[in-house]
Amino acid sequence: MNGARLRRPADVEFAAMLCLYRNNDADEVLSALRSAFEEQSYPPAQLIVVFDGPVPEAVNQVVEAFEARHPVLRIVHPECRGHGPARAAAIDACSYPWIAIIDADDISAGDRFEALCGVIADHPDTAVVGGGLTEFHMENGRRVAGATVLYPETPDDVRRYIRTRSPVAQPTSMLRVQAIRDVGNYRSWFNNEDYHLWIRLVSAGYAIRNVQKPLLQFRTSPDLFRRRGGVTYWWNEVKLQLFSYRHGTTTLGSLVTGAMVRFVVQVCMPGAVRQMFYKRVLRQS
Repeated sequence: MNGARLRRPADVEFAAMLCLYRNNDADEVLSALRSAFEEQSYPPAQLIVVFDGPVPEAVNQVVEAFEARHPVLRIVHPECRGHGPARAAAIDACSYPWIAIIDADDISAGDRFEALCGVIADHPDTAVVGGGLTEFHMENGRRVAGATVLYPETPDDVRRYIRTRSPVAQPTSMLRVQAIRDVGNYRSWFNNEDYHLWIRLVSAGYAIRNVQKPLLQFRTSPDLFRRRGGVTYWWNEVKLQLFSYRHGTTTLGSLVTGAMVRFVVQVCMPGAVRQMFYKRVLRQS
């Protein structure tokens, strides 16, 4: 989109956060930024970019070129602090009431923020709004679409869903900044900083909603499913479910059943079988 900024639904003003790390690819960052700003019907007013430790020079150059066209606030961490502290720094620095998540390797649909802001306009009590996504991977230089995944629509749906798994696809989401600050901001939690945050929001009575259509193309790879395995990953998910139980967002039965199922999937299954299980079982439930 070029030219004057369009009026957002209910004049929702928002920034976007992008956290960068040493393994980011410059072409992917460029595509993510273009889709989130220049190809949007309702683009963010500002980009808050967190350099969480050193990044490749080519990625620096992408951000510098982007700065020539859009307002950018830089936050630089000399060393990598991790996803939780990086996102918390963006929340702390944000001067807008809302902030959107941009992941460095995903592609936003052109109406992503228009759809999210529409929910905010219709439901002023919302603290987080997300949407569906379509997975994709690269094969011989071309983009191959995978499964489309939707998330629970209403706050009641979210409260039921959160008992067993994360109710929001973080890369699709927009967050009410003050609500995030009120529950203590992002915190470190071994690959589950987002789920940890959603639990705290729901337990504090905040409303979470999801748009019932894909708003993002989400990049996947075989490594994604390998990272979701191992004893350490399983134990941290069990501890998160214990945290959820103590905050009243899951039941004892769900906790015990979930721990056993996760042990089989994340500890006992080989990576290839785990990948098939996620795609053919969890994606269908």
